[in-house]
Amino acid sequence: IGVFLAVFASDSPWLSAVLMLGVGLAYGLGHKTGISTLNFMFPVIVAAIIGTPPTLSSEVPLNATLTALVALGSMLISGFLVLLVMRTPQKKNPTELSGKVITVFTFNVTVLFTIIGFVASEYHSQVPGLWLAITVVMIMRPYIDSSFKRGVERAAGTLLGFFLALGVATAIPESLLYVLVGLL
Repeated sequence: IGVFLAVFASDSPWLSAVLMLGVGLAYGLGHKTGISTLNFMFPVIVAAIIGTPPTLSSEVPLNATLTALVALGSMLISGFLVLLVMRTPQKKNPTELSGKVITVFTFNVTVLFTIIGFVASEYHSQVPGLWLAITVVMIMRPYIDSSFKRGVERAAGTLLGFFLALGVATAIPESLLYVLVGLL
């Protein structure tokens, strides 16, 4: 439903923000026992479609329906593949989070996803919506200490990757660098 609505909301930043507000509520409240493939992918796919909705049909309702079916299929396939790789669950009895923790976490991700929806629609590019949503999903956890630790690790990894890429770019001759980048 979220992907279907994203096709309609993509032209309006405020409507996109409201849609992502709903996505944030669903994600936060569904996070009671841990993260799954489906609730990880859901906000990322919706934000990406808000940023750049695919054109599978010239008729908007049919386009929204086809886009939602493709997204649902891809989420089911990825969930099935994860089940094949992880034959046994990581935790037999996941820890239950308290109502207060879930409420605060839900509020935080809802605010962030609302901002992401607005930004993705305003700039009409998949990149801001997609990467902002991935960042929030990967970093945000119900407890502030684990969220802060993940944020610091992500920032350090980004800086390390930047300096590594800068070193490679300066060490390799320009013509060879263009060939190597073109092969990627």
